[in-house]
Amino acid sequence: VYAILVAAIDEMKLTGFNIQAGSIFHTNGGEIKFKGLARNPHSMKSLHGFNLCFVEEAQTMSEQSLKLLTPTIREEGSQLLFAANPQSSADAFSQRFIVPFQAELDRDDKHQDDLHDVFFVNYDCNPWFPKELDNDRLWDFDNLPRAQYDHIWLGAFNDSVENSIIQSEW
Repeated sequence: VYAILVAAIDEMKLTGFNIQAGSIFHTNGGEIKFKGLARNPHSMKSLHGFNLCFVEEAQTMSEQSLKLLTPTIREEGSQLLFAANPQSSADAFSQRFIVPFQAELDRDDKHQDDLHDVFFVNYDCNPWFPKELDNDRLWDFDNLPRAQYDHIWLGAFNDSVENSIIQSEW
């Protein structure tokens, strides 16, 4: 995410940004900090005054990281945003944000209540999805086991067991 933001600032020739190794500051007082939840989840507890947290690859979050992060971002009107490629239905992220709403997500690709806005977004929602990548997807469709294709391209859980005698799609 850091590299994408830096490239976008540069590409759009935006002014007022001070880009540093772990932070991006703006002259209007805005600040973006980049932290790793995996190596030091307790570092999140020291954040104060932040009202937005974006977690990329949230499916890799541990239960401990999720429990530490949730009460840390607590300014009025604050939000936690997660982007994830679901792995196992048993992982902490999936148990908290997908599994409880699975029936509704399967039906409508979204769940909304007073606390959550969960949206299922896939390659077919991407207006910039390149032909080259679609060629890879089509090859996978023809050559991979259905459960593996569904996981890679359709966001299904990867709950199959490698080298199992009975395939998960059966």
